[in-house]
Amino acid sequence: MNSNYVVNDSIKSLGDIKEMYTLYPTESEFEDFVNYVEYLYSQGIQRYGTIKIIPPSTFKPECCFNKDSDKKFSTRVQKPFDMSKGKVS
Repeated sequence: MNSNYVVNDSIKSLGDIKEMYTLYPTESEFEDFVNYVEYLYSQGIQRYGTIKIIPPSTFKPECCFNKDSDKKFSTRVQKPFDMSKGKVS
């Protein structure tokens, strides 16, 4: 595989791709996440395109299901080839 990509019809090396902009909010900023994101937009964060937000180390997300339950999640077989053709099994 060639490690080049095309931008505006010119070839550039993948080494030219910049690291994704990463933010490390404080606990108080992360506490009201929607407000935090609205603040970021007001500061022009959209100019970076995609960003990565790393939560504070103290953040512990709530568990949405009972880990000790005997219930099982049902799964289905998905064939990537069929999915690329717009077919869902």
